[in-house]
Amino acid sequence: MYLLPLTAQVLIDQEATIETKNLYQNLFKLQDKKALLFGHQDALAYGVTWKDVPNRSDVKDVVGDYPAVFGWDIGGIEHQRSHNIDQVSFDKMKAFIVDRFEAGSINTISWHMDNPQSLGNSWDTTTAVASIIPGGKNHQLYVQWLDRAADFLKELKTKEGVYAPILFRPFHEHNGGWFWWGNPHCSPDDYIKLWKFTVDYLKNKKNIHHLIYVYNTNNFQSEEEFIHRYPRQ
Repeated sequence: MYLLPLTAQVLIDQEATIETKNLYQNLFKLQDKKALLFGHQDALAYGVTWKDVPNRSDVKDVVGDYPAVFGWDIGGIEHQRSHNIDQVSFDKMKAFIVDRFEAGSINTISWHMDNPQSLGNSWDTTTAVASIIPGGKNHQLYVQWLDRAADFLKELKTKEGVYAPILFRPFHEHNGGWFWWGNPHCSPDDYIKLWKFTVDYLKNKKNIHHLIYVYNTNNFQSEEEFIHRYPRQ
């Protein structure tokens, strides 16, 4: 396996697992090769006309192999639900993630978190971000939600105790306006504070070291737009 020099490692988590570092480095290798990895959301959980069929995938049905990247979402974990917003069982999701890690695939996780102010869904754009950063009235509720997400993330490991590395995309598509954390609904400063607190809490308080944190805009037209709310450390 090709690995970049240690000097090229810029992971925010200096205690990242070796598997996480290897994935991070190999993504750069693929970038250098201008390689494209095909992904599919919930690929093992359901498809066209089917659900909960072991080892089935629409992609595999069509091309004879599984996708390289598997997307998952943990929306609903904040309420300790048994299934996510796509009605995928969290227990099955854990098994899918570990299975795909052992097969050499990449797993990504997003979180369509409910609005912590209104308790509406992610698309309820009631102002909320300022209320969950440190000092906000809903901060402890957000911490509780992070604890529940952390419990899930800590179970993503093989029988030998090896954690599956995850590309984790909190507060994704943030320069759009459709989510409560979107650009029109909170200041850049508050968004950055929320991002930094989230990473620090999972990394340093919950001791989770198998995440690659992915800063994820929607479409953008310039470098300035892309980095407008980038959480520099």
